[in-house]
Amino acid sequence: MQKILIVDDDPDVLDTLKSILTSRNFEVDTVSNHNNICENIKKFHPSVILMDVNLNGVDGRVICKGLKNDQTTMDIPIILFSGDSSIKNNYKEFLAQDFIEKPVKIQSLVQKLKGYSI
Repeated sequence: MQKILIVDDDPDVLDTLKSILTSRNFEVDTVSNHNNICENIKKFHPSVILMDVNLNGVDGRVICKGLKNDQTTMDIPIILFSGDSSIKNNYKEFLAQDFIEKPVKIQSLVQKLKGYSI
């Protein structure tokens, strides 16, 4: 079963995505505080990280780049997501594998996640 770690500071988004993805046979863990990401990665060992760009004033793209430059997490695919569609123009600069725009289209998200199965 593919393991997805969702990082977002909005509890409604976390609950909704977790429920939807769990019903589609993904194992899902969530993180609402960017300070807990590394701890959750070590415990959960996700196949893919789905990360919001705006995390309580912290840029998820910067966190993404940090994870991609860390030898212990560099191989985990990261999909950034945001309501700001202009981010699709520069997400690769932050070493993310993909971008999805909010509101998330579930079918598109599921297809992207399955494309990164490990």
